[in-house]
Amino acid sequence: MELWLDGVEIDLIKKIDQMGILKGVTTNPTLLASENPMQIIDELLSIQKGPVAIQVLGDTKVEMIEQALFLNKISSRILPKIPVLPEGIMAMKELQEKNLDFLATAVISFRQAFLAFQAGVPCVAAYLGRFSDEGKDPSQLLEFMVKMKKNYGFKTRIMAAGIRSLDHLYKGTEFGIESATLPKTVFQQLLTTPDSVSLALQKFQSDWQESKNFLFERGESPMREGLASA
Repeated sequence: MELWLDGVEIDLIKKIDQMGILKGVTTNPTLLASENPMQIIDELLSIQKGPVAIQVLGDTKVEMIEQALFLNKISSRILPKIPVLPEGIMAMKELQEKNLDFLATAVISFRQAFLAFQAGVPCVAAYLGRFSDEGKDPSQLLEFMVKMKKNYGFKTRIMAAGIRSLDHLYKGTEFGIESATLPKTVFQQLLTTPDSVSLALQKFQSDWQESKNFLFERGESPMREGLASA
């Protein structure tokens, strides 16, 4: 599964990128509006090598296409986010004809998911948190999308977005979806070391203290000598 960070937290993005587990970054207009949007976009492109997903804000097909093309001129690594609405679907059709990649987004219903697959979009983001807000189980939306893809042979990739907890992420893995974008809070939970693991490591270090000193702090250790003679 591809992991994306949903946010503009520079230090966290750098940390995850250094771990080698970051596919790209997703944003929304609210996040970009907090500071200078162009400055944030430039920094997101410079601190990691993956795509940066940015939502278009037009109401019409023409506006969405114009904004998507503008974003693509800034960088080919920018992935325009197009909402799955009638105008958005028409815009996505023309963008596909122009061979411009994009992310179909804001899917919070079965009918939107159905339309996204019918339109043959390359990737569609399901907003699990918003789906839950309507009193529905997000697993049902994921299951519907996975079954539709399998039953009809669609190539559309599925992204879990609007994730509120690690349970949402784990549900996505159970259904075999291709990617998930995690907000700062959930990504930090994912990177948190369980207390039981920390205690076990402390116990190992305490038990191994004398041998550790012999192996790693007495000049040339037997391990190094063995490697040198190999």
